[in-house]
Amino acid sequence: ADFKGENVYVLYLEDMIVKLPFMAVFGTWDFDKRKSEKMDYVEIICFSMADNIMKCSDGTIDLNRGVMNDGSVDVPLNAAYFVNDGKIVDQYEYGKKNGYYLQVLMKSGKVYLILVADEKLFKTNFNQQYLLGNFDPQFFEEVYNNFPVARVLKVKQSEPDGSEQ
Repeated sequence: ADFKGENVYVLYLEDMIVKLPFMAVFGTWDFDKRKSEKMDYVEIICFSMADNIMKCSDGTIDLNRGVMNDGSVDVPLNAAYFVNDGKIVDQYEYGKKNGYYLQVLMKSGKVYLILVADEKLFKTNFNQQYLLGNFDPQFFEEVYNNFPVARVLKVKQSEPDGSEQ
């Protein structure tokens, strides 16, 4: 049968946040590569913020300087994103080499989850589309958003000449 791509959806669920490292290793048959390319979010627990300094259980996050600190070592941030109900509402760009990406995920304005990711994980479709709400409207249409529980994108059909149906 010819597959025409009708009614193709991408479904993201909250459980996938913790399951992503396990799902990612199935993307290759190269077992040595699987070990070296494990992707995982680091969850941070923070309890207050004043003057762009977040106080966390393991130290502080200084959004002014773009660093996380465990009390002895500064860890650079490439960027920090604040996401409310699946949409980016604020961001800080630091552009530091070998920096990490801080993602503060909120539901109805209240912090739900704070995640740190390396560049490879940050750039995945999962992270961009599900957590940050970044998707190309030329190819996808959001049909359901109950962030962080679930997000559903419909893949738009296109004609062989590249136009949409």
